[in-house]
This record gives sequence, C-alpha cells and structure tokens, in this order.
Amino acid sequence: MSEAATASTPERAASPGLDRLELRVERLRLVFRFTYAFHAREVRFECDRGDGFERLFPETFSFHASRHDPAELLLQLSDLASKPQLLAPSARRRDAELLMSRLLLGVPRYLERLVARLEAEGRLDAAGLLRVQQDVAFIAQIFGRFAGDPEGEERHGLRQAALHLRKILYRALLRLMEARVEPAYLDAYIEGSVDPVDPADDLSETGFFYTLEEGEPAAVNRALVRLTERAFYRWLEDVCLDEGNTAFESEDSPFEGREQEVRAAIARDPGEVV
Repeated sequence: MSEAATASTPERAASPGLDRLELRVERLRLVFRFTYAFHAREVRFECDRGDGFERLFPETFSFHASRHDPAELLLQLSDLASKPQLLAPSARRRDAELLMSRLLLGVPRYLERLVARLEAEGRLDAAGLLRVQQDVAFIAQIFGRFAGDPEGEERHGLRQAALHLRKILYRALLRLMEARVEPAYLDAYIEGSVDPVDPADDLSETGFFYTLEEGEPAAVNRALVRLTERAFYRWLEDVCLDEGNTAFESEDSPFEGREQEVRAAIARDPGEVV
C-alpha cells in the first residue's frame, strides 16, 4: 500500500483545499480514502474499487451532537479493522488489519499538516479554527485508543503514531483551554483556589464531545482544565522525559529533538503556536 496526502485533480476542483489521506491496496486493486472534511465537520471513509470513490458506511459521521453520537466513529473504526468485506468481497482479515495499521500511521501527520495549513492560510475565523481544534482533539482521542501503546521493534511505527497523537491532542486541548476557559477561572486554577474535579463530570471521549458541544461554561471550564493538564503530563513526562523512548532519535521521527520538545511544552506564552 502507498500513501498519498491529497486527492486527484478532479476531486480538488470539486472541493478546493480539502486534504485527504489515501492508501492503495495493491492486492485488492483499490484505493482507500480517509477525509476530515473540516468545512462540514465530517469524517469520511471511502473506497475506489475502479468505479470512483464510494462511502464505506451508510452514515457519514459528523461532529453535530443533534445528529450523531461520538460512539459511531469508534464503531466505524472497529468495523474497518474487523470486517474485511467492507473493502472488497475478496478481502481477508489480514487486509483489514494492515489497512488499519497504515491508517493509524498516516492520520497523525495528516491532521498535523491540515491544522498547520488552515492556521497559515487564515481562511477560517477564530471560531472556525476552534471548531477544527475541537474535532481534531476528538479524532486524536479515538485514534489514540486504537493505536494504543504497542511494544516491540516490529511495531515501532505504530508506537510512534500513538505518541504523535498524544502531542496533537495536547496541542489541540491547549488551544481550546486558552480560548474557551473563562480567564477568571483559569487564574483561580493556577493560584490553586478552585478545584476542577467534579465526580459528576464525564471525561471520556463521549463526555468530552458533549461537554464542548453543549457549552455549559462551568462544565467546559472543568473539563478543559483537567483534560489539558492530563494531556500535558502524558506528553511531557510519559513521552519527552522518558529516557528509554527513542522516538526522538529515529530517522523518520515526526518530532523535534527531545530538548526542543521539552522546551516547547514548558516554556510557552499564551497564544503562541506550538
């Protein structure tokens, strides 16, 4: 299978600026395509078996709480990994597993490029960019669950993808916290005069989705502060400061050097691009 970051010219003409992640499955003579359509806030899984791209699932998942449950994206990924017939009648379980591995490898770089391009182009207003950060944070959480933290040299690439998703999640949550947490609450949290822990809060992927979509200020304050703090320590302590972690030294690493990543995490002014 080979990877392409963008679609063909005709598709670009139909949807200018819409980046896609394409994976070719030579044995099955098909092309799989993953798209985060930021303008519609949708996640699309499609396949071209020779007659053009068709969606793999009857429902296209969207980030609209009134229309879709976040568990749907988790189920779609699970089906993609375990139901090879979705790809082609002749597909085997191994085809689906390999495709999922390649998807997990490609998604972190794809998301990072997409966000960087949208920020650089300035085509979205501040509210639009925040919606993208919210969606990317959710995608990173869901894909991170599938990537896990595989051990062993033969799975080095997948482990690196899992670590990369941690960084993407931290960066997205940091932007959201700075923009959506009330300044007075954030100041009080930093001073230690408020406790963001509420036993009633749901900090799962589903809870995160609904909390940010419903927008109740007190719940958003608590959720973003706690999730961002957790993501920070998972990225800094569990990844950057783990001296046994060789992700920073590998030739194809998506990271800066260990020291640069640590400095970027701990020495940052509000509003600075990380």
